[in-house]
Amino acid sequence: MNNSGSFTVEQVSGISQNAFNPRLTAVALWLAGADTAQEISAARLAELSVDLLATYLDPGYVERYLGRLAAEDAETEEPLRMQRFPLDDAIVGTEATLRKFALKELGIDSGEPTDAFVTHPKYIAATTGLRLLEPRIRALGSFRITTCPTCLLVGSVGTWFGYRTVREKQIPQSWCFVCRGMRNTEAMDKRIMDLFNSDSWFGLSKWGKETELLTPWERAFAYRMGQAFAEDWQLTEKQLSNAKKVANKALANGYKP
Repeated sequence: MNNSGSFTVEQVSGISQNAFNPRLTAVALWLAGADTAQEISAARLAELSVDLLATYLDPGYVERYLGRLAAEDAETEEPLRMQRFPLDDAIVGTEATLRKFALKELGIDSGEPTDAFVTHPKYIAATTGLRLLEPRIRALGSFRITTCPTCLLVGSVGTWFGYRTVREKQIPQSWCFVCRGMRNTEAMDKRIMDLFNSDSWFGLSKWGKETELLTPWERAFAYRMGQAFAEDWQLTEKQLSNAKKVANKALANGYKP
């Protein structure tokens, strides 16, 4: 970030800090197109993010994320074998987000079978910019990386997640530092619940037993939630409250829905 409070697309992506933020990169590319060195004001980025990513972002997420980009030095970690799949998913996620932006701007229902967005100039420019960034995104796979289940950021464990000790072993934290700092917001609770479907709840019940990280009541509750989601039951306020608590606990301990 320079002194005027602006970021280039490359900076927004997080690459220089050993990370890749697929959704905010999509917003930056939508503004800058193929010019990944173009500077975008933090205020404009935050404004457009609220408009385009309202269902994904908590209030204040962009400010916290950009603040961390500006303040943190990337840690050097031992190289590991190339980890392709998290980065593949993140790049595809950026492309999917750009597609939604184009369809929204064109006034086309994203559920309709159409290829009209392919010729949209901003979509073409943004995906061109993504292709220019892609080699550097993929190079992140030489670090020990993991994915935040809430904001989908893929990043170096040391810089963006940190470690916790479970049974005398160090394992990566599940959520990134930014999301862990915002975990008590209403929007965060909603997004956590959006991560879980019936299969996720059934899987959580099994995971809780295998890892012994959930109590018998929590495992049974997760199984009931699986039934509730599968059969589209109407949940009570108490069930919703308990579901958020159990889901939060599971995600914080490394469960991936």
